[in-house]
Amino acid sequence: MSSYFAPTSEGAQPPEDHDPLKGSGRPYAKTQDQSLAEDTRRYKASLCAPKNGRDGVGAALTDTPATTAPNSPRIPPVRQDSGNSGNVRSRPTTLDIPGLTKSKVSPDGRIAQRDVGSKLVIVMVGLPARGKSYVTKKIARYLNWLQHDTKIFNVGERRRVAAGASARMPSPSEISNGRQMVFAQMSSVSTTSLNGILNREDYLGQPAIPATILVNGEAPRGITEVESAPLAPKLPHQTNGYNQSGSVSENSSNRISREHTVDDPDERVSQELSGTETMEQSASFFDPENVKAAQIREQVAMSTLDELLDYILYQGGSVGIFDATNSTVERRKLIIKRVRERAGPELGILFLESLCVDESLLESNMRLKLSGPDYKDKDPVGALADFKERVALYQKKYKPLGKYEEDNDIPYIQMIDVGRKVVSHQIRGFLSAQTVYYLLNFNLAPRQIWITRHGESIDNVNGKIGGDSELSENGHMFARALTRFMKHERKAWDVRQRDKALSTHFPPLPGDTTPPNPEYSYHGDKGDSEHSSKSFCVWTSMLKRSIETAQYFDEEDFDIKQMKMLDELNAGMMEGMTYDEIRTRYAEEYAARKREKLHYRYPGAGGEGYLDIINRLRAVIVEVERMTDHVLLVGHRSVARVLLAYFMGLKREDVADLGVPLGMLYMLEPKPYGVEFRAYRYNSETDWFDEVKDYELKRATGHWEKTAFPGYVETPGRKSRSRKTITPDAKQDSSTIIPSEASKAAVPTKRRSTAHTSQSNGTANGHVKDGQKVVDGREAGQDARVDYSGHFEFGGSLGVSAMMVGFPLLMYYMWIGATYYDGHLPLPTRGQSLIQFFNYLGHLVYEGAFPTAKAWTIYWTFFVFEAACYLLLPGITVKGKPLSHEGGKRLTYHCSGIWSFYFTIAAAAALHSSGLFKLYTIIDEFGPIMSVAIITGFLISLVAYFSAIYRGAEHRMTGHSIYDFFMGAELNPRMFGLLDFKMFSEVRLPWYILFLLSCGAAARQYEQFGYVSGEVGFLVMAHFLYANACSKGEECIVTTWDMYYEKWGFMLIFWNLAGVPLSYCHCTIYLANHAPSMYRWNRFALVLFYASYLFIYWVWDTSNSQKNHFRQEERGTHSERKAFPQLPWKTVKNPKKIETHTGDSLLVDGWYAHARKIHYTCDLFFALSWGLVTGFHSPFPWFYPLFFAAMISHRALRDIQRCEVKYGKSWQEYKRRVPYLFIPYVF
Repeated sequence: MSSYFAPTSEGAQPPEDHDPLKGSGRPYAKTQDQSLAEDTRRYKASLCAPKNGRDGVGAALTDTPATTAPNSPRIPPVRQDSGNSGNVRSRPTTLDIPGLTKSKVSPDGRIAQRDVGSKLVIVMVGLPARGKSYVTKKIARYLNWLQHDTKIFNVGERRRVAAGASARMPSPSEISNGRQMVFAQMSSVSTTSLNGILNREDYLGQPAIPATILVNGEAPRGITEVESAPLAPKLPHQTNGYNQSGSVSENSSNRISREHTVDDPDERVSQELSGTETMEQSASFFDPENVKAAQIREQVAMSTLDELLDYILYQGGSVGIFDATNSTVERRKLIIKRVRERAGPELGILFLESLCVDESLLESNMRLKLSGPDYKDKDPVGALADFKERVALYQKKYKPLGKYEEDNDIPYIQMIDVGRKVVSHQIRGFLSAQTVYYLLNFNLAPRQIWITRHGESIDNVNGKIGGDSELSENGHMFARALTRFMKHERKAWDVRQRDKALSTHFPPLPGDTTPPNPEYSYHGDKGDSEHSSKSFCVWTSMLKRSIETAQYFDEEDFDIKQMKMLDELNAGMMEGMTYDEIRTRYAEEYAARKREKLHYRYPGAGGEGYLDIINRLRAVIVEVERMTDHVLLVGHRSVARVLLAYFMGLKREDVADLGVPLGMLYMLEPKPYGVEFRAYRYNSETDWFDEVKDYELKRATGHWEKTAFPGYVETPGRKSRSRKTITPDAKQDSSTIIPSEASKAAVPTKRRSTAHTSQSNGTANGHVKDGQKVVDGREAGQDARVDYSGHFEFGGSLGVSAMMVGFPLLMYYMWIGATYYDGHLPLPTRGQSLIQFFNYLGHLVYEGAFPTAKAWTIYWTFFVFEAACYLLLPGITVKGKPLSHEGGKRLTYHCSGIWSFYFTIAAAAALHSSGLFKLYTIIDEFGPIMSVAIITGFLISLVAYFSAIYRGAEHRMTGHSIYDFFMGAELNPRMFGLLDFKMFSEVRLPWYILFLLSCGAAARQYEQFGYVSGEVGFLVMAHFLYANACSKGEECIVTTWDMYYEKWGFMLIFWNLAGVPLSYCHCTIYLANHAPSMYRWNRFALVLFYASYLFIYWVWDTSNSQKNHFRQEERGTHSERKAFPQLPWKTVKNPKKIETHTGDSLLVDGWYAHARKIHYTCDLFFALSWGLVTGFHSPFPWFYPLFFAAMISHRALRDIQRCEVKYGKSWQEYKRRVPYLFIPYVF
């Protein structure tokens, strides 16, 4: 046997005349090919030659090999100069990076076979339960992903086989096949399963033959000859050649003999392992006094090291990781000696020690060990005691890395508490530096890593590669669903972690085989809650389609960042082409890429290949490994392939062809032995993600994949917000010339004598008898609680029922269109039935507009705050119109609107700037807030209706419950006589909400883009002016139709609490949902637009002021207010007027000398401006302008009809003197 099969025991010293740090000392005179041929011959001979020595079994452990025995196989690490001079020199080595470097020796950038000095042996050091195997798997996965062939050689796995655990006898055919395996096919190690991508038998080749343990020179009974040596058995935790970690269990195919070095030869082991019994691997197996066990462990360790060196020297490996305790200086000396004997002085050696001082981390690691193969199905309490005893036995001789290594310039790394502290010494070499860099960014924190491609883009639809196109309608729909799903999964993960922490037991209960992921307790803020919610990062590329996919995430809850490293592979001169075009125009390039896709690089400026993607993603991978937060990576096909290849430990051959279709979302959760992997597919029908059970990553069937979900609903989408506007009745009717005692229907009406004289679903707009005195809908002396008019608005009970159901549905429909359809009308897709379509819309409402506790808090906090402002802030007191049913009583109103408005602004600014409540929260939570407002409108309407009936406060009731509920039961409800509900809700709730929504849109835009666009600034200005005008003129509202005639019912309640603020606001919502480039105006046109709006505002403000001052002077109640803004021509001195036979006057001066309803024209201009600033991309911002135009036209016609009846000839004179209705000199 060769001398390298005779290691000393761990406690013995190496020969004094040999320094392991100086190499073997022999010159390397043979060529590489000669040495390899000779070593291969000897390697085969060691397998197949008949046994010599004692009883034909082989050399006894006490036999000393002859000094003339040939050395072990090796590759000369130095090369000769030309000629036969015998002078040698070391070959210089430097970094080799696949895809980024090349040379004659290494044209592809990979470490050449002859560059032994560039290769590396990593030797693990540490006591059990210190996380060594975990660290090795991570290192191997990282280096393999960087295209440096790396493999783990775990001594513990071979030890379990060698000691007889779960061994089986092979069949004759297996033995025959095993004899032919001179070198097993060894490829790069995967630390996780391959999920069905690879044929694992092809990957592994044939099984390797395990080391045979000789005890006292003989094999255990039943395994006496090489021909009967068992093949590598499958352990209980292995499948198809993979161990629990995913590493390949490969054992040396040669037999091992060794010298048993003890002080007294009589103490040699005389026991033999029975072929039918296994050696119990309890703590006693690791006792240094257990000579037989120590002998087995030593032989297995050196055999495993030789396998590693075979891999490095002969099989193209770049890095071999020797995973064992290696806890004594003597063992480490022996390892260095063996490496130097076989590989010479140039092969790099790096010792890596894992230390644990944190008790919680040790506890987690021990829990992991109890669920491992040594203690499978064992009593957890007894297993824990045994394991602690094993650790104590190791500790007897354990010597951490330190003085000896530093005195002898041996490179090493110490990891303390899995990355909390890292100590490095004499790190030399590119691969060693890469390893240290990776370990410096290492943690065990439980977290989730999500990977997906961007939503479908325009170029995806057209089949083009590369480019920088925007998302299609499908893509926007996917992006919004992704945002909601991530929020849902984030919360679900927190719940699972809390439940897991509460159910964790240590030691584990019987049957508990799901240990937690160990996490060092130092991470995180000690003052934080142990299970506080983790931060969540969203990373995108710098391409539009990736950025747009993440645009719906709230930056208050998610850390959103764009990274150039995540950009799609650059196709160089073929950017923007389809694969068919490439195949036709560049046939040779097409074929070259098809042959070697991983190493292919697109020609032309900036062209890249997959190796370039791997290298630019290195920083991203290290950052993901470093961070303890959740992360979602929104990349592209090539990026997703490379990322998945890293986390799943896939073979390099499969990276470039991995199937990663659009619409798939992948979740990876780091676990102690790899990652937990789940896949989700976007379901366009439910607009949600469905988990795909037993999902397997597979090769793509074509060059590019469309979506993974057929029937993807093509719907664009940006997030919707809302805006509101109050019905103009409030202010416009104060300009009417109808006296206060006139009824709503001032035209002659017919008294309803009995219930059957009119139908609730129609109108009774007939004539009344001449001379009838109608006051507020009734004749003098009639009961004020009964409506005698017989007139039903809005189509009676059926009409108002349709409105009560239809308008909330319309609000949701517009919200869905603005939120999920990018402002377009939601319509059924091809092949989608109406039932499916409506179910889908209902699902969107449930998912995106559910009335959350947060929404309830926001809405009602604002409600209560404004009520407090109404009651507590200073203001003026005015009297309303006389109420006939109250004997001419005039109610008192406290008007604190202007103070309330500015106090609201100050409070909102303070909350936003302090971070307590960001204004754009009402934009982000618009859907839930809208639902809360709708529900609140119904609830308050019900309370108002039944409370009025209970208290006997009904007014003008028709006897039709549904119609009366809609119109209201009480005229002037008040809380404790102080808070007038109609007055309170008329201005504050609708207009202040509208203004705050615009401010929220501006705040969102400033945070997202660093500036506020002119268009958003326009809406902030417009809504401020309107809300401010309503607040400063609040006292004028008390004489309007809504205040003195309309009752407090569903119509006013719902309209002011929900309908106006959250349906008129879609101009704001559109701007908030879209980038400024989508609606940007020409700069000069926008300046002109601002100027026009301010001019029309001056006309509107002063015309209303002229009218109100005229009425106040007539009543002798005129008072000057100094509220902002004070505009010129707000009052007409000695105004011209027309006296009427009713005693009223018609103003024909000031602005009203030019048009009778000029203030309506201004209101209409405002409404049109709010829609026009958004452009014509969406119909929803135009809902308010169109609705208002229809309403204002109806109101103007109604007023004209009333006034013609009321004023007769005076009205005709008025029309003659002021012929234009809306626009002076036009119409």
